[in-house]
Amino acid sequence: MPYKDQAEGHKNNLKYRREHRERVNELNRARYNAKKDLANARKRELYTERRIVVSKYRRQKRLDNPEISKEYGRKYRKVHPEYGRAGARNRRARELLAPGNGISKRQEHQLFSEYNSLCAYCGRKTKLTIDHVVPLSRGGSNDITNAVPACTSCNSSKRDKPLFIWMYSVGIIG
Repeated sequence: MPYKDQAEGHKNNLKYRREHRERVNELNRARYNAKKDLANARKRELYTERRIVVSKYRRQKRLDNPEISKEYGRKYRKVHPEYGRAGARNRRARELLAPGNGISKRQEHQLFSEYNSLCAYCGRKTKLTIDHVVPLSRGGSNDITNAVPACTSCNSSKRDKPLFIWMYSVGIIG
């Protein structure tokens, strides 16, 4: 029943809520849970719609301003060279139709930490690159199971040779 005096109604409402705190909380929880799934579904729908709109906008912006887009890419790769290398490595693997899902930057960091940032072949602690144990040009896969960290000198001297032939030629085994 509505109160003629709004202040009195507010006071009675607070009094009821204090006296029946458990019941009020239970009703609020039930109301929230009933609407939660519906609200989450709507949020997902709005997120997807917004993502599509933003994606179309960004794509059009890149097409309208190719020089600005290229310059942005150059600056980003200069600041983050590891991402450029990972992208180039995965692109080369796709061109060679190598099996595998590629090697992400996270997997590369994990691999380097497993080897304590040491070259898998000579054991030196220097700037490391990813080496495919079985070269991509010889049918090796482009995934983490076929990769080891190698220093630039070991990786460039190995080139596309099979592992044991290269190790024998440089005197690591013999």
